[in-house]
Amino acid sequence: MKQKQKTYVVDTSVLIDEPDIFYKLGASEIVVPIAVVRELDGLKKSEVPATAASARKVSRTLDRLGNTQNIASGARTSAGSTVRICNRYQTVSDLASIADNKIVGTALKLNEKSESNVIMLTTDGNMRNVARAHGLRAEAYPFLSDAIRAEPDFDSATSFSWNIIAAVIVAFLALYLIIHNAS
Repeated sequence: MKQKQKTYVVDTSVLIDEPDIFYKLGASEIVVPIAVVRELDGLKKSEVPATAASARKVSRTLDRLGNTQNIASGARTSAGSTVRICNRYQTVSDLASIADNKIVGTALKLNEKSESNVIMLTTDGNMRNVARAHGLRAEAYPFLSDAIRAEPDFDSATSFSWNIIAAVIVAFLALYLIIHNAS
């Protein structure tokens, strides 16, 4: 059985954190809701230099792709992904932000008509919760399977502490042996 193509609906937060994401998700479809484009436009002049630079970079990438291909139906990247801007959404009113509601609504609209595996990709936990409440798959980026983003539980924290203690003991033993053999 053929595996369904993944369709990632990306939130502004993901694009700001990872402006090169269009080249990092493999042969998948990446959908940028029109509400995200609007948020990027507002962030281009952010007082936070890194945020402004990321917003400008993403906007330039989308413009470059759209300049040579039809970004409304899907523009192919050199990494094999397809990027498109979507201006359709299902009405959602579960979040305080109108833009966030439209972004989740875009994922819902795609999910009702799609043969692919639609995944909401955001760093915003509440957006993920709302998406999941509507039956969508939602993931954090970087993916929670990445060790950097994983929240430690008691067992892993305890294991981590014992690993440090063991490393300190080994270091002291090694130092002892070095000093003892030098005498």
